[in-house]
Amino acid sequence: SAVVLNWNKKFEDIPKYSARNQDGSSSCVGQGTAKALEIVTGIVQSAHPQYRRRANYPYPGMYLQDAMDLLKNQGTTTETLDQSQNMSETEMNRDITVITPNKIAAYVRISPIDIDAMATAIELYKQCPITIVSNMAEWNVLKPVVGLAVPTFGHCVCATGYFKDENGVKCIVIEDS
Repeated sequence: SAVVLNWNKKFEDIPKYSARNQDGSSSCVGQGTAKALEIVTGIVQSAHPQYRRRANYPYPGMYLQDAMDLLKNQGTTTETLDQSQNMSETEMNRDITVITPNKIAAYVRISPIDIDAMATAIELYKQCPITIVSNMAEWNVLKPVVGLAVPTFGHCVCATGYFKDENGVKCIVIEDS
């Protein structure tokens, strides 16, 4: 059956979840995917295990597919057992000392420019980790317009809702940055 999207939701009616703070680390992908798992399980998950196991360790950052594969195959643990919030890059690169049994069964990749596909994922699963490729001019405006200049950085966030603004423009809600 088709998923019905309710773009007329009010922003204030969209559920709120715990804030993620990557501090001075480049662990945004780990944080975004840990938040997605948190939304599914209802338990705050750690970003540390998947970030430390990334394919490009010890270099900063990681790809979203790498994080999802790690969550599927090796898992993570709770934030209580393995802190990942407000950690520096050096702290996020520490060894993993706890078991990581919290896994996902599968994941789906969607078109990165299809806002309806993102909203559908949110409707079905209550979340959707997304990557944003931007430049500082785009990122620092109130309502960014994608494609203004050559991208200078990538970032990952977990989308948690969708609605139309006062002008009827479709919007995706993210709680962290």
